[in-house]
Amino acid sequence: MCKQWKDEWRTDPGRIVLSGSSFGATIAILVSLTIALDGGEVLGLNAVVPVIDTDPEASENPWGENEQTMVLLPDGLISQLNQTFRGVFRVDTKDWRNNLSAMTGPTFKYLPQRTLMIFAAFDALLDTQMKWMNQVPHHEDRICLKVDAFHNVKDLYDTKAGREVWDATVAFYKRLEGVDEAYSSLTPWMVTTR
Repeated sequence: MCKQWKDEWRTDPGRIVLSGSSFGATIAILVSLTIALDGGEVLGLNAVVPVIDTDPEASENPWGENEQTMVLLPDGLISQLNQTFRGVFRVDTKDWRNNLSAMTGPTFKYLPQRTLMIFAAFDALLDTQMKWMNQVPHHEDRICLKVDAFHNVKDLYDTKAGREVWDATVAFYKRLEGVDEAYSSLTPWMVTTR
C-alpha cells in the first residue's frame, strides 16, 4: 500500500516505522513480518507491551504467571481472548499469523534489525513476552526495556514508568536515519494529545 500510494501520500516506502501498544503492538509486529516475508523492508519497529500469546489456555500456566498484576486480570484476558479467537472469528492459533507465540526460529530473522520492545514488570503477559523475546536473534539495534509498571503503562505518561517508555521511544526514533525530521514535526502534536 505504501508503495502504491507513495506519490499521493508523499512517503518513502523504504523508511517505514511501525509502532503500537498492547494488541496494536502485536499488529505492528505482524505487519513488519508480513512486509519482510514479501521482500519489503521496515526501517524500525516499536512494540509496547505486545500480546504475544492469543491462546493462553494452551499453556500449562495460562497467563496467571505474574501474581503482582492487579490492573489487567488474567481471567478477564482469557475471557476476552476466548470470545475473540474461539468465538466470533475461530482462527487457527497454531499459525503464527494469529498467535505470535507459535512462531518458529526461521521467522524471527525477519523482524526489523532496529526494534524497541518495551515490557512491564507487573504485566500478566510478561512471561509469554520474555519467552518470545528470548528467541529473537541478537542485534545491537534490538533493544528490550522492562519498566516497573502494569500493562497500562502506555497510558500513564505522568508516572516514572510512563516517562521511561516515552523517553525510550523518543530516543529510539531519533536514532533512526531520516526519521528524526518527521518525528520532530509530530512531537508538538503528541505532547498536546497525550
